[in-house]
Order: sequence, then C-alpha cells, then structure tokens
Amino acid sequence: MNDIVRIFSYSFLWVFFLNACTIDSSPNDSWGPLVELRDNTNTWAVGKPDEGWWVTPIHATLLSNGNVLVTGWSRRDKSECKPGGTRKNGVSFILNPRELTESSFHITPLDEQGSQESDVLYCAGHGFLSDGRILFAGGASYEDLGLPTEIEVGLNYARIFHQNPSSFSRVESPMQGGPKEKKGVRWYPTVTNLPDDRILVTGGFVGYGKQDANLSVETFDYQKFDKGAHPWELLVSHDQAPLELTPGQLDYPHVHVLHQPGLLKNLYNGSYSIAIIGGSGRLLLFSYLDHVPSLQRFAQPPGGKRTGGAQGATSALLPTGEILVMGGNWDSTTSQRADLYDPYTDSWEHFDTGIGRDHPSSVLLPDGKVLIVNGGGKQGFQGDRRQPQILDPVTRQMTSQPPWTDDPSERGYHNIGILLKDARVLVGGGISATVSRIGCERPDVRIYSPPYLFQNPRPSLTNVQEPISMRVAGDQVTLTFVKGPLRADTGVVLMALGSTTHSFDQNQRYVPLTFKSLATGTIQVSPPKDYFQAPAGDYILFLVNDLGIPSEGKHVQLK
Repeated sequence: MNDIVRIFSYSFLWVFFLNACTIDSSPNDSWGPLVELRDNTNTWAVGKPDEGWWVTPIHATLLSNGNVLVTGWSRRDKSECKPGGTRKNGVSFILNPRELTESSFHITPLDEQGSQESDVLYCAGHGFLSDGRILFAGGASYEDLGLPTEIEVGLNYARIFHQNPSSFSRVESPMQGGPKEKKGVRWYPTVTNLPDDRILVTGGFVGYGKQDANLSVETFDYQKFDKGAHPWELLVSHDQAPLELTPGQLDYPHVHVLHQPGLLKNLYNGSYSIAIIGGSGRLLLFSYLDHVPSLQRFAQPPGGKRTGGAQGATSALLPTGEILVMGGNWDSTTSQRADLYDPYTDSWEHFDTGIGRDHPSSVLLPDGKVLIVNGGGKQGFQGDRRQPQILDPVTRQMTSQPPWTDDPSERGYHNIGILLKDARVLVGGGISATVSRIGCERPDVRIYSPPYLFQNPRPSLTNVQEPISMRVAGDQVTLTFVKGPLRADTGVVLMALGSTTHSFDQNQRYVPLTFKSLATGTIQVSPPKDYFQAPAGDYILFLVNDLGIPSEGKHVQLK
C-alpha cells in the first residue's frame, strides 16, 4: 500500500469533523467573464437567427495543446425556448480558453461525419486512444427534431477525432453489444482507457427510457482498426450482464480503473481491476482479462452499495484510491451527501456537504484535491449550487468558496466542468433554475480560478520542449524549474486529459510521480511504474510547490 493510500486509511478520525461542518474560506478565488457561444457560420443557413445560432456545450474534452473539443447543440432561441426554438443542430467545435475574454465567442462547427444528417455525437461516450486520437462511441439519431413528436435513439457505430488537423472520421465496423433486436446500438455508453491499450465501452441505453438499457461490455482495439481488421470484441453480452449495470435514467455508467487492483487479492481472485457504478448505487468489480469467462467477469462486493442510489450523482477516482460519489436527485439527503468508497476494505465514509446538487461535476485538481461545482436543485434541496466546494481527501476537509455574483442562475443537468492546462477550470452549459427542460440549456461558459492561483510564488518549468516523452516503468526524466521547493511526495503529478459529460469525466486521473533532487532547481522524475497507475497516452504534467501551488501544465506523451 503506497503512502497516499496509507494516509487515507488512517484518517478515519476526521469523520466526526466532516459530519459536523464544512469550512467557509475567504473569497480568494475568482470567476472569469460569462461568455455566450454563437455560431454565425453558414453551416446551417436556413432559419439562422440574427448574430447566429445559440450554442450549448454538453461534452468537453481537453486537448494536449490546451484547447477544448466541445460537443453540444445549436438552437434558435437563447432562453424560454418556444416550439421550434429548442435544439436544432448537433455541433462540435474547438474552444480556445485563452480567447474567452469577451462577452461572446463565435464557434466554427466541425463535420461530425455522421452516416446521415440526423446522427449527432450528442450522448456518445468518449475517451483518448493512447496515440492522441479520441474515440466517440455511439451517439444519437433524431426524428422530428425539436418537435413534440421528437424521437431519439442510439447509434451502432463510432467515430474518431484527429487533432491535426481537427477532423472526425467514421469507424465503419458496427459495435457488437446490446439487445438482439438492436445489436450494437449505444446511447450514453462510457469509454474507458484500459491498461492493455484497448478501450472499454460499457453499457448505456439503446434509446430513451430506463427499460431500454444496453448492458453489454465490449472493447475497441485501435491497432486492429488501423490494420483494417474488425476492432470490436464482445466481453459480456447484454443477456449475461447483471441488471445493476443499468445507469440512472439519463446518466452514464461510472467506470474507474483502480490504481492498485493487486490489493484486492485478499478479497477476490485478483483479476478484478475495474469498478463500475450503476444508477442503483451498487458498485460492481469487473475483469477485462481475456482468460476470464463472460459469466465470471463481475464480482459484487458485499458492502458496495451506496445508500440512496447514484442516479444524478457525480463520481471520481481520488488520489487516495477511493471512489467519491457525490450528489443525486432522489431526495434532499442524498443530494448533499458526499460518500467515499474504499474498494480495498469494501467500506464507505459519509458526510454532509451542506449543498444539495443534482448532476454536479467533479474535477480533480493538480494539488490532489477535488472540485465540486455546478448541479441543479429541486424542492427541498439546500444551499447555493453556484458555490464551488473543494474537498481534500487526505485531510478530509471541505471548503466552500463564494458563488459567482453576476448571474443568479445555476447550472443543472448537462453542465460541464473540466481542468485546463493552466490549472484553471472551464465550466459551462446546464439547465438553469428558470428553464427546466432539455434542449434549452445555458449557451455559455466561463472559467473558474481556484484559490491556489492567488498564492505566490507559482512554480514554473524551464527549458521544456513539448511533448515531454516518458515510458511506463522506463528511464527517468530530468526537469528544471524555478520557484520551489516542491512538495516532498506529490510535487510532480500527471493529470490525464479530461473528457467529461453528464456529470462524469470518463478518464480523469491523478498520478503522483516519485522524483529526487539533483541540484537546486533540477529534479530527476521517475515515470509511472505500471499501466494501472497510468494507462499509456497523453497527460499534463504539473509541478506543485510546498504551499500547494501548481505550475502551468506541460504535455507529456506516456508511451
């Protein structure tokens, strides 16, 4: 057990404190300007309003250059969407956070490469291939778009985003899993980077309604795909999977690759390394290994069910090795409760955050803390959901920061929150308190600067040529910096590029690296020791000084 997990395991004495209160901090963070998103191109010229379509962000993926790939909708009306004024065109585009300084930002749509005009990337699952491309599995097809007779169903194919130049291509081979009458169709699936370089595609639905769940699990092998071979392999069929895999309605399955699955050998047979949480709140362990029979791929920890379920909750794999599950839409008690599950002891800790949130976002930060932001509410929910809260999973302290003050509306269902390369956080979208229907989410974004950005000095890497190349369990890398000293144990961290939608980031990851000092301002950094700690791919490297202040991030290619 590493030091971080050991610190976590021995910190149960904080539980009483957490149940008692949260800490209100001084207003030492800040919110950037509110930026409305518009599309004034002629991509969809018919019916375009003055100054262009209003654009709402629903999916967000950080790119290695610091830009963000966003997928959402464009529509005619800004708010109070009347018939015909709600979602009209599925749209994907590149957002440059450095340009979000004015009151509006005009986007340029990308060709999503749907097999027909009604096929959109909205409600796809998405995650990185280890070579930097992004897999979008499934999505949605619409009939009578924006009308009362609208029908939405899933898609049976995937698309790939290429960063240079920014473009999509289609995977012609259909996916394999799902009910027999709708084979391969996926809507709200989760895409997960596996330690063996494949991509796991888990569950979801085939169309609108909880009864239309797709419970199958399959993998995508991009090396086979690049060679022209069939890339999909079904691990568990729809009929073989447990019903607990069903997500909450309009949620994705929450899937996490555990940091240290070997520690589970005392509880199970050692092959389980994936944790999956469905809408019921029941946590399942899953094995992706080839030699495991389909009917033996799932294990059910006796204590692994969250009280109150997980529908409308967010979750994140914490630096301590625990899984945070926070919020939900069942009742006022569940909505403001943060729960920490330790898979190695099959046990939970619970505390009241004081703010009820339906579909909040959780964002891992480079100082090892987790930001809880956004979320909607309903009758009986307490607190101001415009307030960000920051949880330190080691000390068990949570701080509540001041809300934005220039906007009375919250960001509910379909909001986004994602860590940027400069250690700020992009938030956007979401249903407001005054507009309570899908298709009329907020068409705007803004940037949140956490408290660590208002302290000095901020460390900085010097003489760095991006990307920095590392190899799992490979040779050490020498880095130079100014404005130390660094934290002793967590002074150098890798953060996986975020890819978030519907209150769940499908692959965010915090990876502390060991290092030693060679001289003042020079360190020798050891890459991650194995693929469970960090699956191969693109990361952002941050330095964190002894005051908990992160540097700006640098792109790392982990091979």
